[in-house]
Amino acid sequence: MYLTQGLHRGLQQYPDRIATVSGDRRQSFAQLHDRVGRWAAVLRGLGVGVGDRVALLAPNIDAYIEFAYGCWWAGAVIVPINTRWSAAEIAFALTDSGASVLITDGSLAGLARTAAARVPELGGLFLLREDPVIGMPSVEALLQATPPVADPRIGGDTLAAIFYTGGTTGRPKGVMLSHTNLWSAMISRLADSPLPHAHVVLLTAPLFHIAGFGRVLVLVILGGTGVFLPAFDAAALITTVEREQVTDLMLVPTMLDAVLSHPDFHPDRLRSVARISYGAAPISEALLDRALALLPGIGFTQAYGMTENWGVATFNPPENHVEPTPGAGRPKLRVTGRAYGCAEIAIADPEGRPVPIGEVGRASNSCDSG
Repeated sequence: MYLTQGLHRGLQQYPDRIATVSGDRRQSFAQLHDRVGRWAAVLRGLGVGVGDRVALLAPNIDAYIEFAYGCWWAGAVIVPINTRWSAAEIAFALTDSGASVLITDGSLAGLARTAAARVPELGGLFLLREDPVIGMPSVEALLQATPPVADPRIGGDTLAAIFYTGGTTGRPKGVMLSHTNLWSAMISRLADSPLPHAHVVLLTAPLFHIAGFGRVLVLVILGGTGVFLPAFDAAALITTVEREQVTDLMLVPTMLDAVLSHPDFHPDRLRSVARISYGAAPISEALLDRALALLPGIGFTQAYGMTENWGVATFNPPENHVEPTPGAGRPKLRVTGRAYGCAEIAIADPEGRPVPIGEVGRASNSCDSG
């Protein structure tokens, strides 16, 4: 399977449906399809070939989706860069991945320039949009002047992305993920945690993380709408959810608490939300009780995974977040849940041998990438 398939399906079946919302910019699936084809043409014009690495340093904006799918349309490999890194850390990732081009947003141009100066092998540094003050060549200017090219529909085991881990035990590691890896992970997620086709997801989790980026893949596969929020801000989130009628949120528990505690919060402003997924930390019963009292009917799902298994391994479904009967408690709230369809989970002893159910051990998992 090739990851650009969802764009072609969108053009065929719902060309006028809104695909992305980013500030004042809105584009349909037909417009997104056209711009992605132009991105591929621009990248080829810059000398990017099949298998070449292209890096992006940008906040959560609509250009992220154009960049990723434009790279795949061109047969290239995306390298999302952590916006919280120092110039030295960015330079390491550029060198380690073998990136030939770095593209950046104007808000991060100074950091990108400093990092790029440390990587003599880098072939080019470009801004997403024109800014004469910054003085870098603009991808947007090239897009306007370049017609789209045909999609060769490259996929399968071809390398699609290099996502970098957090680097808690040393330097971040670049995790190499193929089209099949990413595609099968998202289909597995949808099999166990279904979403409606025309869902509206708020993209506030960092897109340089596999968890946040997975939402981009899902919305293209299903034909949903992605609403981009450059960084988490409780007031902006509340306003955006109300304005765009967002149906799906992904928040860590501290973010959820910040939203519920904000002076601008009122349950009516979030009445469009049907599902909230969370990860990175467990949710307390007190916060969950508060959320369900203020936002009754919302389904909560906890997800657990890691970059190395393309972001999904286990999930704790909505039914484990509600009491089966009043006062019964939630005995399965503090677990990481059950395995997604793509994963096998085993509890093993120190020698790696499976232990019986109920015994203490350590978890190991394997995921079938298809």
